[in-house]
Amino acid sequence: METDIREMQAETERLKVEIASTPRASPVHTAMKDVTLVAGIKDWTGDSRSRTVHEFFAQIDTYAKVSNWAEDEKALKTKAKLQGIALQFVQGREFLSNDACPYAILRDHLIERFSEKLSAQYHYTRLQDATQ
Repeated sequence: METDIREMQAETERLKVEIASTPRASPVHTAMKDVTLVAGIKDWTGDSRSRTVHEFFAQIDTYAKVSNWAEDEKALKTKAKLQGIALQFVQGREFLSNDACPYAILRDHLIERFSEKLSAQYHYTRLQDATQ
């Protein structure tokens, strides 16, 4: 019985030494995402009386730079801030409502749809009315 106890004590000491000498990987620290700025982005409806699509994306891009958002995060946060006809526009197109839709494509389609378009006649008339 005494030999068993001595063997156990010796094994315990050996394991203590092994544990103390074994290098450990440092725990993985994931970067915490600061999403507090998302609350500062106002919802956008696509309505002509509200902000323009360019103002909306300027705000998204600014907050994305400050918070170091990835492209997929920008797309998700953009979709989260859409309301009204802008939200209906995105939901009506499967490739835009998909979570894998890149931010650049979402942005291009929304700008194309909600940018104010003026006719060629308007521009021609403005050119004719211009004075030097």
